[in-house]
Amino acid sequence: MTMLKLDKDSIPSIEFMTRYRLDTPAALHRIKVGVPATVEHSSEAGPETGKWIAETTQNFITFMDALKLRLRAKD
Repeated sequence: MTMLKLDKDSIPSIEFMTRYRLDTPAALHRIKVGVPATVEHSSEAGPETGKWIAETTQNFITFMDALKLRLRAKD
């Protein structure tokens, strides 16, 4: 659902950008297209994507735990 559809009463048209002198072409494009950039430009996720996310999360949690335990070894 686009922002224009959600908030149609307060944004009846795109003319508010002219009225408030907004120079935001990317924002205007997002409103006109109606889809987030992440959806418009996303590529198909391969089978490895889930694995990478899980490994990254695991490493981040391990790193945070090490900081909390004040582990400062330089092995």
